[in-house]
Amino acid sequence: GADPGPACYRRGGPPRTGFCCGLAVSDINVMLGKLRPNLFPSVFGPNMDQPLDVDIVRERFEKVASDVNKNFPDALPKNAFEVASGFLAIAVDHMAIAIKEVTTRRGVDVSGYALCSFGGAGGQHACLVADALGIETVFLHPLAGVLSAYGMGLAEVRQFQESVVELILPNVGVSEHDEKFHAIFNSLVGRAIHDIKEQCPLVATDDIAVSCRAQIRYEGTDATLLCDWPLDESKPASAPAASPASVAVSAVLADFAERHRTQFGFVMGDKKLIVE
Repeated sequence: GADPGPACYRRGGPPRTGFCCGLAVSDINVMLGKLRPNLFPSVFGPNMDQPLDVDIVRERFEKVASDVNKNFPDALPKNAFEVASGFLAIAVDHMAIAIKEVTTRRGVDVSGYALCSFGGAGGQHACLVADALGIETVFLHPLAGVLSAYGMGLAEVRQFQESVVELILPNVGVSEHDEKFHAIFNSLVGRAIHDIKEQCPLVATDDIAVSCRAQIRYEGTDATLLCDWPLDESKPASAPAASPASVAVSAVLADFAERHRTQFGFVMGDKKLIVE
């Protein structure tokens, strides 16, 4: 989980600097009774053998309430519970605003949709966020709390490697820069495979799918397009490699032209191409 995480995790909580009071949203829910420590396992603290720390949460909220009352003497005094409730209202508003950014502001009326809640803290806020958005239905899967962990377990292991090239793409059949392109691409392929095998020692090279791409632009322009660079089909799966530039160029030219036509509506056949 989070490190150091909220104060109730017994790892110190967020840094107490400036306006930060060393509390997180989970601490708010502990203070308000939405998180019940007796229902949590004793896996917190340096040795991961202690329950959630309610006392430190109360102590810090009382300190915040005291500071608020001291700095705003003309306002009605607030207790720790009221301060925590105010913090939660702000947190919920921020979550609702984030959803509005990708829905309401793009002309989508969210009131006719269901709010899908996931993550360990999703259920703590789903109803409040739905109310703030005018949504009447919340979808909460039984495994919502472990969705991210489940997804990580099923996700493919990937490695991305990149390098600056800045070379002119040669014409069909011309071997100029072949060695440079070959060295750059295959160095990246080798590093990616090495990194994957370091993470997953039991994975055979034959089972690793390799793809090569190049950022390409017309000479004299700065708009690059990500194009596929074919692999060398003469190489076995146990030793994947990129095709030499003189062999790959026709496929790369066609791919670039199609992408440029799709995005900009034209191609410039007389312009040289730069591989970035």
